[in-house]
Amino acid sequence: MKRRLLTRMLHNGRRLTIATNQEGEPMNLRELLTLAGDLLKQARKALKAGETEKAERLMRDHESTMSQYRALDAMGARTTDPASVQDPNGPEARASLGRIVGAVLEGRETDGAERELQEEHGLTSHQVPLSLLATRAVTPAPADTQANQAAIIPEVFPAGVANFLGIARPTVPVGESVYPLLTTGATAHAPAADGEAAESTGAFTATKLEPGRLQASFRFRREDLAVFAGMEMSLRDNLSMALSSALDDRILYGGNAGLLSGGLGAAPDAPGAVATWADFVKGLTDNVDGRYASRPDQVRYLLGADSYALSETVFGVGNANRESAYEMLLRKSGGVRVTSRIADPAAVGAVSDVQDALTARAMGATHAVAPLWEGVSLIRDELTQAATGRIVLTAVMLYAFAVVRADGFRRVRFKTAA
Repeated sequence: MKRRLLTRMLHNGRRLTIATNQEGEPMNLRELLTLAGDLLKQARKALKAGETEKAERLMRDHESTMSQYRALDAMGARTTDPASVQDPNGPEARASLGRIVGAVLEGRETDGAERELQEEHGLTSHQVPLSLLATRAVTPAPADTQANQAAIIPEVFPAGVANFLGIARPTVPVGESVYPLLTTGATAHAPAADGEAAESTGAFTATKLEPGRLQASFRFRREDLAVFAGMEMSLRDNLSMALSSALDDRILYGGNAGLLSGGLGAAPDAPGAVATWADFVKGLTDNVDGRYASRPDQVRYLLGADSYALSETVFGVGNANRESAYEMLLRKSGGVRVTSRIADPAAVGAVSDVQDALTARAMGATHAVAPLWEGVSLIRDELTQAATGRIVLTAVMLYAFAVVRADGFRRVRFKTAA
């Protein structure tokens, strides 16, 4: 059945055009994710059957649906979405992260709502479901295939590099994570009357990701065990922030796949002079190509601390002390963020004090993915600090990261000092 598009007025006065369901109502977040998953499965089947045109159309519909999901989520619609309301009697509402951590530290099995939730996700008693780290429960996608794309749960981790750059972080219940990308689309023709149009064949590439490991260690006193049930928010915040921090580091500098360590190809040449107003402008305007960005406010800028400090001190010609390069970027771009994740300035060949920066564009499309495998494993170590009566608890999460479309990002370099 053909779906209708509806312009929906949200509570904050902004408008968003989204698909409608069978009842003619605008789809909520869960319905959009279900639709996106169905479209992706249909596209794979069509591609296997040699139906290239159908696969291309389904992939375009999939991208459009995911764009609607991200836009609806970003506009705060989740607060009024009935699908986002947690079942007050479900295991996610009754389970406690503190009780799971306490059970691991005491060397016993979990029970009650905690065990029920773990069994629901196919986890052991020493694993924490990712959904329990969120402020709101999220139902993962069905694990009925060995290669799957699951629901995106951006609220599990605090905002960081991944969120700002528009990098999707879906959960993966089982198997490999596969991301198809349409690399060659159909070509439109205008043949003469009774003439034949030349055929064009679409092409897909598939990125398969296997999990790597993120770790964060915590040290607890034995006296703390009795109060873990009352430390829910503190435990959740510390665990999610530690793992989020580690994930951000891998996104930027993860081997040859990180955005600043080979994932975007060869690094740009090191600039020979200290960055000026014009250099910061160029880092923005080089991204506006009419395809991935048609306006400067569709480009986001990620700066290191030294590059930011410099941007506050340089001004345009005839603009002395009126608007710094940083203020200009704030006014024109789609957002600027300063992060300590970007390495300090260093020598590049014969050029000193060079620091990387990143820009991202076409935020509604999928340019990179960082899937998280369901379940954070907790490993208890009583021996390392036995003399002080402390227990070391190590949290291990499986993840992957890959750039699936490098054109969504651009690596920029600034010389920050003479």
